[in-house]
Amino acid sequence: MRLEFEAFYEEYYSSIYNYVYFTTREPDAAEDLTGTIFEKIFRNQDQFDEEKSSLATWVYAIARNQITDHYRTGSKKSRLFSQAPLPEELPDQTPGPEEKLLADHRQELLHGQLALLPQRDREVLVLRYYGNCSSKEIATMMKTTEAHINVVVHRALRKLKKGIMEHQVDL
Repeated sequence: MRLEFEAFYEEYYSSIYNYVYFTTREPDAAEDLTGTIFEKIFRNQDQFDEEKSSLATWVYAIARNQITDHYRTGSKKSRLFSQAPLPEELPDQTPGPEEKLLADHRQELLHGQLALLPQRDREVLVLRYYGNCSSKEIATMMKTTEAHINVVVHRALRKLKKGIMEHQVDL
């Protein structure tokens, strides 16, 4: 199968970058890894078999393996979901500084609690909510059942909510 690579790149770039960024929390590494992922996809596109998996599953499996390789090689001493500072977001549309402070606090709290989850739980949530992967696609990538992924999502969200509620500060 030959991909129309420009259209493919435009369709998948932001979701792959977001997945890599929210896994590494390192903007420079996310850019480098995303480029490497697309290079591997381009070079290996003839290996894609639509009878075995969907295109998205295949793409995210390549991304997941590339992130794993990045940390396995020891090129970075930081761990997944490091406590690196959050990047600048899109222009803030809250009307005042109090609302901005509250929004920043909530985002920091979310990312901090996400970083405390076990690696498998983090990875499943990032694929599900930042990578926009279905439970079926995640199950295929992680070589487990869709039901198991749904249980992991449910439990991880419950842990995340509990952690956030315990650290909630009234501003």
